[in-house]
Order: sequence, then structure tokens, then C-alpha cells
Amino acid sequence: MMRYGLFILLLFGLTRLSAQEMREVDGRMMMIVNDSTAYWFDTKEAVDPSLFSVVSVVIEPLEDAVDPVTEGDLIRIAQRRLQLANEASELAATRALAAVENKENIEQRLFTARSAGDEQNAGQLQRQLLLAERVADESAQEQLDALRKANLAAAVVAEGQHVQAYNINRRRRRARRSRRPTDLNALPHARRLYNMESSDFSGYGPNRQNRPTPPCQLAYEGEDETNGDRVRLTASELFFSHTDESLRPYLEGREYLQCQAHIYQRRGYHYLQLEITFANPNALTTYGYLPANSALSLHLLDGNFVSLRAAQDANGSWDAQRGLLSYQVSYPLDRSVLGLIRSSELDFLRLYWSSGFEEYDIYQVDLLQRLLNCLRVK
Repeated sequence: MMRYGLFILLLFGLTRLSAQEMREVDGRMMMIVNDSTAYWFDTKEAVDPSLFSVVSVVIEPLEDAVDPVTEGDLIRIAQRRLQLANEASELAATRALAAVENKENIEQRLFTARSAGDEQNAGQLQRQLLLAERVADESAQEQLDALRKANLAAAVVAEGQHVQAYNINRRRRRARRSRRPTDLNALPHARRLYNMESSDFSGYGPNRQNRPTPPCQLAYEGEDETNGDRVRLTASELFFSHTDESLRPYLEGREYLQCQAHIYQRRGYHYLQLEITFANPNALTTYGYLPANSALSLHLLDGNFVSLRAAQDANGSWDAQRGLLSYQVSYPLDRSVLGLIRSSELDFLRLYWSSGFEEYDIYQVDLLQRLLNCLRVK
């Protein structure tokens, strides 16, 4: 009996020890005893249970990640999606209210026309009213859908489901990426069409080789007035655009985010310069900023990818005249990067905001190649 009791005591002690975990938080070591007890190792002070969890977190990997994805990144991404969903919900509510007010206005005008015996005008108003009623019904449904999505996004944040939500999205995107073509002629029709419409020389299809070579457009070639450096600068072109699907119905054909790109040469070095603009000042709090040394990974159609690092912080600046929130960021291009970019067209890029990374499909798949050719980079 004594041996049995000793065995139970030993087993209990081993179980308690196995549940303990040492974790570093903001430079301090935390000892986690179980799912409700932890203390700071240096002071032995108790730690609020909301600051830790002993549950093992498995994050779907980014096989080609430049920087590892942390749980903190996923929390910020979930919060960003919640902000976008709330913005869409507010826009949907505004549109639904306007639709109701328009319907009520037409009803009042129709009543006035009928009271005055103006049957011709009443007939026109009746047709307008039918359309207004349909628009009001559709807007009300859009409002409900937007509110439902906002509630789901809020639940992800409130219930700590950010890892699960990210993993689901990651698996879906990986499945789509595994089916992506490496042959330009097999690119989705929309991507070929985008290139055909955005320039006279780009666009991929059976007659691609017959398209004329684009003219090289240098925006500037000469000395920098501040230091006398020799500078060569290509004209900016649209690189990519992106609109969160929850916001698309409310932007009237505009893109939420657009990115213009050019390449410049100074003292024999090359730099990729991006101007990223948002059509809403709220993006400043939703996306944050682009930190110095933050990554931009360019993923090529041949399966390779290159990593660039921001030369400086890029903070958003609101341009009231254009109604755009603008970020300017520069990325140095070394020789090895130049060789890879010239070897294959682009597929997508991953941009690391302070609010977590986001991926953008590239439609101007040959843009960087063309800009480098314009500068006669070999």
C-alpha cells in the first residue's frame, strides 16, 4: 500500500511538472504552471491568465515566408479584417438608408401627382417606384449580409479564433496556388485581359510575340539637384490593385488600394519605388504603416521568390486634394535580385504591414522586367 501511495504521489508530481512551461514575454521569463496559474520567474509575481495560454498553437506555415508568422501577427490580421468588415457594414447601412429615403421620396411625389390628376407623371413615377423598391430590398439584404460578416469577424477577435481563421484561409489559398499555371498562356482570362487593356504591348495569349515592344519612358535622366548624383528614373505604372470583397459593392467601381511602381538608378544602384494609395483615410488605422526593413516578397511564376527590405519607414499621408491616403516606400535591388526578376514574370507579392502581412495578385506580370529593360539593366 505504501509503495502504491508513493507511486501515486510521484505520478502526480510528474504530471504537474510536465504541465509547466517557460516562455519569454517582452524580454521577461514567465513560468506557466497550468491553464490558470503563471508567475514571472524573476519576481515570482502572479501573471494575469489572459496573458498566457498553455494550449499548443499550430499555425499553418508559409513555406516561402521571409519572416516567421507569429500569433501576434494573426491577432493584428484578425483586427484588420474586423475593421474592414465594420467599414463595409457602415457603408451598407448608409446605402440602405439612402435607398429607403429615395423610395419614400418617390412615394410622396407619386401621391402628389395622383392627387393632382397628373396621370402621365404618375405613370413615370410608378415605374421609378418599382425600381426604387427593388433597390431598397437589395440594399437591405446587403446590409444584413455585411452585418453578419462583421459579427463573424468580431467573434473571431472576441473569442480568440484568430489562429483557426488564419489557418482556414491559408489552406484555401495554398490549394488555389497549387493549381496556378506557370505558362503565361494559361493565366486566367481576367489577368490576360488586364494586361491587354492596361497597355498596348502587354497581355498574354497566342499572339503575344506579335505585340509591339513598349516604348521606354524615362521620367527623368540627369543630375540630382541636391547632391549632383546621376539619376535615371522610369515613368510610374500601375503595378497592382486590391479591394477587400466586403468593400467592393460600395466603392462604385473604384479600387480600395492601388500601387504605382517605378525603378530608379543612382550611383549604379537600383531601387524599386512603390506608391501605395488608399481611397479611404480609415486605412491609416486599419493597415498602419510599413516599417523600415519590413519585407516585400515577390513571388514568380516559375516558383522562385525574392525578398526585398524597405529602406525606411513609410507612414501614410492624407492628400485632401486627391482624396487619397498615400505611402511612399523604396526597396534596394541587388544584382542577385535583378537576375531573378528578369528571369520570370511575377505571380503575386506579400507585403508586410505593421498590422500583419497581406498578399496581392499581380496582373501586370511583366512590369518589373519592362522597367528594367527601360533602364537597360542586364
